[in-house]
Amino acid sequence: YIIENNGYSMGTSQKRSSAYNGCLAQRAEAYAIEWDVIDGSDIYEIRAKTHIAMERARKEHKPTVLEIDTYRYYGHSIADANHKKYRTPEEIENYKQNHDPIAVFRRRLVEEGVFTEEAADKINKAAQSEAAESVKFAEESPAPTIADISTDVYWETDNHTEASKIGHHFFA
Repeated sequence: YIIENNGYSMGTSQKRSSAYNGCLAQRAEAYAIEWDVIDGSDIYEIRAKTHIAMERARKEHKPTVLEIDTYRYYGHSIADANHKKYRTPEEIENYKQNHDPIAVFRRRLVEEGVFTEEAADKINKAAQSEAAESVKFAEESPAPTIADISTDVYWETDNHTEASKIGHHFFA
């Protein structure tokens, strides 16, 4: 089980909304379930601890609760557009500078000599260009139709319902 903990509910910090200021995953102890907390800005830690949880599930058939501490830069939803009322610009900027997973990973790869700052910049520019092209493609593409609803949808091979009949009762 994964708890993605960004420290906030809709508009209130976890510290202000709960008398319990410890980690959420620790509650798994009440059910004799192993748990751990992961720094969501460190992909090496995420991989290592999820690997342990997966091995426990495969070998021991036991669950694990992993709480991944992360951050969200924006509001919870469209209804939470004023997220800056409960978070300071300094808090958001601090996270971007010191805890953003992409920035942390980039710094680590440069420190480890995997690539140089120049190579990292080149990769970043290529990724930004690809993202911009993807946005342009999406904006210029026609909107999907109801007939497209089951196109490219994952389908269980043991489900014997004809795929073309799925969803049609919702849109008839």
